[in-house]
Amino acid sequence: PLEHETEDPPDVPRPRRTFEQLDVSERERGRLKLRIESDFLSARSDHDARIARFRRYFRMWRGLNQTKGTRQDGPDMQIPLIKWTVFGQWAKYMQALLGEDAEIIAKPTAPSDASDAKKAGRYMTWRFFEYMAAVPMLAAWVFRACLFGRGFAEIIYEQEHYFERDREVNVDTQKLEAAGLKWYRVGGGMIDYECLAYDGPRLRALWPSQLILPAQDNVQTASDHSWKIRRDRITPQMLMDGEDLGRYQGIKDNWNQIMAAAQQRQERDYWWDDERVDSDEAEGVDHVNTLGNQDSLEVWRWYGNWRLLAGKRDARPDNLLYRQVRESELMVSYLPKVGLIVGIEDLRAIYPKMRKRDPFVDIATVKD
Repeated sequence: PLEHETEDPPDVPRPRRTFEQLDVSERERGRLKLRIESDFLSARSDHDARIARFRRYFRMWRGLNQTKGTRQDGPDMQIPLIKWTVFGQWAKYMQALLGEDAEIIAKPTAPSDASDAKKAGRYMTWRFFEYMAAVPMLAAWVFRACLFGRGFAEIIYEQEHYFERDREVNVDTQKLEAAGLKWYRVGGGMIDYECLAYDGPRLRALWPSQLILPAQDNVQTASDHSWKIRRDRITPQMLMDGEDLGRYQGIKDNWNQIMAAAQQRQERDYWWDDERVDSDEAEGVDHVNTLGNQDSLEVWRWYGNWRLLAGKRDARPDNLLYRQVRESELMVSYLPKVGLIVGIEDLRAIYPKMRKRDPFVDIATVKD
């Protein structure tokens, strides 16, 4: 080996990804909170007719609009035209994307890259189909595009950890601490320590009601909109762990309010989760029941532009004397049931080399 290489490279755990929070005043948090709530309510009301149309399509596809024949009119024969059409289009698109034995082929850009291109293609094939297990979510994404005319998804870089138990003499705790991983002594010379289970991008197909966009002209994709709101669910423990990594803030200080809101148990809202309520009805699972799931609450992630204060002096959002001239691109995490902002991050720090700094992608089979 060369001087800077070793025959047996050290088994160093991959460090945890850390985040950086922006520190703003309580009055500025109040302004951001009002902006997020105003954006959500106005955009949701603008899309009521669109969501109602999507709900009608989904109910027809799942056969939830069944009617019965009468003695006067005779039997009611149901012909599932929507289901036939959607299944046909879905199969056509999936066959075009994946085919019989899909693989990713890397294209060499120089004569010396020919040998590395084959390795890169095999690696990316394994990473997409095996490591990411992206095919099920890809199929759901394409299906919703076929049914609704446009399908949305998000691709977020994630690190997923789990705890293993082993004897303390077999684990190098110094390397764990250097990588930002947790470990605990459980007695008997045993410890529980964090191990990396997943590290990379993850694809998630979204329902139409999970991504709120404004009614805006001159846009072609979801990233072209001036702001977006991603509706998601999160547990108090995930918020607590995220605060340790810098992803959230103010969790321990507002723990009692967060836990009280997490006990409400209802995972659906009849006003905002139209098509998902119909999906629950088709599956026979009630997510609105007050005796259902607990320890989770809704979080809104607002992606938008905001002009931050230029100093410590407070000022109105339109006051350029005491605010920065250029708007900042922010991701604000907001708990609507608590009325609490738990995260403010700079999108330029999260996506430093991207022109459109958000994780959303969409497929449009019909331009509407």
